[in-house]
Amino acid sequence: MTTVNPLSATTTAQSPTAPKVGEAPTPQSNDYQMFLKLLTAQIKNQDPLSPMDATKFVEQTATFSQVEQQVKANVTLSALQAALNSTMSRMDANYIGKTVEASVDRFAYDGSSMKMAYAASGAQSVAITISDADGTVVRTINAVPGNGRQELIWDGKQNDGSKAASGDYRISIKALDKDGKAVDSMLVVNQKVREVVMGTGGAESTLILEGGGKVYPSDIISVSAPAAAA
Repeated sequence: MTTVNPLSATTTAQSPTAPKVGEAPTPQSNDYQMFLKLLTAQIKNQDPLSPMDATKFVEQTATFSQVEQQVKANVTLSALQAALNSTMSRMDANYIGKTVEASVDRFAYDGSSMKMAYAASGAQSVAITISDADGTVVRTINAVPGNGRQELIWDGKQNDGSKAASGDYRISIKALDKDGKAVDSMLVVNQKVREVVMGTGGAESTLILEGGGKVYPSDIISVSAPAAAA
């Protein structure tokens, strides 16, 4: 399945899951073994006075060879896929310590300004709500509606004008059309990657962000390296 990200205008395709190493035999492998047994039984039980036609025997042998090659090719492809998945998982570890832009419902606030972006095409009103770890709303931002990507910076102030404390927060977006009906919307924030959980069986790795958000590498819109020390 292919999806389009309204904030990056790029498409991402979900990769098929590779077979796990050591899993049950594939249907092709089972068919190959069955074909071998049937052909052997046919040769052993043929009528000596009316042996198998040579042409048919050659055809069946050729079919046997094709099945054998298919099984070997599938085994080779599975090994290559497993090696590729292992390489990709190790590469995902490079995300640790880097800042990524991705769609999450929570983030870690360090006391400085917080960059975010949103998309809500067709909306007449857009409200972004920031809540603390207990679920108490600390700030509601009435954002500017517009088509395409819209950027926003939270200055860390609460609704009463005071400065929010550093810590973990939740964030959500609500976009409505002129009739007050909800429209599709997306909100992304910039957060540093704290941990990478390697995927297994061909699955993507999971990136754990500061603040507890979780994203997949394929969901990331942009990546930036830490600023160099002065």
